[in-house]
Amino acid sequence: MDQYVNANYIGPMAFDRFAERDERSWEWALFLLVSLCSLHSAWVLNYVEPYEFLRGRSDDLGYYQWLPSVFVDHQVDYMRWVYKVANGKALSMYTMGVALLQLPFYGLGHLFATGLGYPEDGFSPPYAVANMACTAVYVGLGCVLAFRLARRFSTSESALISVVVLFAATNLFYYSVYEPGYSHVFSFFLIALFCYSGLRVQDGARPTHVVAWVLSGAMLVLVRQLNVIVFLFPLLFAWQSSSGVRGFFRQLFKHKIVFLLTLLIALVPWALQMAYWYHITGNIFTFTYGSRASISNGIKWCRAWCCSACGTVGRSTHH
Repeated sequence: MDQYVNANYIGPMAFDRFAERDERSWEWALFLLVSLCSLHSAWVLNYVEPYEFLRGRSDDLGYYQWLPSVFVDHQVDYMRWVYKVANGKALSMYTMGVALLQLPFYGLGHLFATGLGYPEDGFSPPYAVANMACTAVYVGLGCVLAFRLARRFSTSESALISVVVLFAATNLFYYSVYEPGYSHVFSFFLIALFCYSGLRVQDGARPTHVVAWVLSGAMLVLVRQLNVIVFLFPLLFAWQSSSGVRGFFRQLFKHKIVFLLTLLIALVPWALQMAYWYHITGNIFTFTYGSRASISNGIKWCRAWCCSACGTVGRSTHH
């Protein structure tokens, strides 16, 4: 009897493969839904004046200005949206984290500007469309990662509905469509990646999980310094797990060489940012949240943390 096999029987491994393939399809559908909705809506709002899309005097220009300053103007001493400090120099109140995430799409915009005969100034329509596409891709990826996180604690159907509501019924939609150059969508993507990869490290680290966790952690704080509070998330989950916080770090250091090499790479943007701060202010760290740039000390960090905890830091306060 054992030699006969029911042709209609699907074993556990085959069923798992089918289930995984089905969930991958859901993830692709979610990514396309969110990304295309974001890109189309942003274009509808801005197609009349694409030349002005990247020139607005607000946070979006502040984050983006690093790219045309470096690749077009070839200097960062006098950028377009700056604050004059006491020594007379011009300080960008915005870190370079968002610009680094926008860099691949800036490159695509530059290629299209060159090929289609538009000004290669970083602000013509190809750059504007590339910037919209950039935000659309990151919000789509962030939603996929949020879906994977939610799926760990619920059914796939519930996780999918929750993430769609997260995108459509919160200010995530606003910042992905009306203010796509702000840091919010990029923070959303990086936080989702950091939390997801942190849980995967806790499960049993692979090199890719270690790389994703270290890079996303470094970048999310570079994008917005108050994002450092997110570092509590993997530690809290590790503390509640059977292996504890020590178990999390044991898993992390199973790939010690990968961890150290990735950490060195992750520190490069921070070294460039601190070199810029030192060049402009004479200090290697400058806390730029508030009415003027100042060196972060214990009092100012406490003030920032308390405001964040009380919900009073809900948006950028750059001037």
